[in-house]
Amino acid sequence: MVMRYCDRWLPTIKNDAGRGQRLLKGAFLVVILLGIVFVIQVMDYRATIEKNNEMAIEIEAYSKLAAKVNDSSCRAVQSEQVQMVLGDIIQKGKDFGLVVKAGEKPLYPDDTASIYEIQLKGSWKRTAMYLENMQTKDALLSIRMLDMQGTDENLETKLQIKIYTKG
Repeated sequence: MVMRYCDRWLPTIKNDAGRGQRLLKGAFLVVILLGIVFVIQVMDYRATIEKNNEMAIEIEAYSKLAAKVNDSSCRAVQSEQVQMVLGDIIQKGKDFGLVVKAGEKPLYPDDTASIYEIQLKGSWKRTAMYLENMQTKDALLSIRMLDMQGTDENLETKLQIKIYTKG
């Protein structure tokens, strides 16, 4: 019986040595794969940190430029502010003693600006002073068309004003 017992377990013990090596090789392979995954994760993390730093630099540069634009004396206004700017332009004409008529709606749609037609009636001197001092607050304006007819004391002026707006 003792012989049988040894005969029965001896091949199992011999196989255990090969099995241990296979387990060791498998564990080594798992460690290598986990190491590769770890290295990939570290590289992704570094790339994410670098991207975040670049974005922070871009945001800081944009903020400086936005502050510079908002501090400038002539800049595009918000679409909601166009009526207020137009009202200021009309009031300034009245302050110079001119009769002012302006359209309620823009002449035609434009993505970057609102264009209005304004009619002025008054003397040449007052009209010229108005046109020289027409700039209102910080709004960016341009005169697209200017038509003057009449005499020095009774001058009728038509002008189209473009009030630039932010997208």
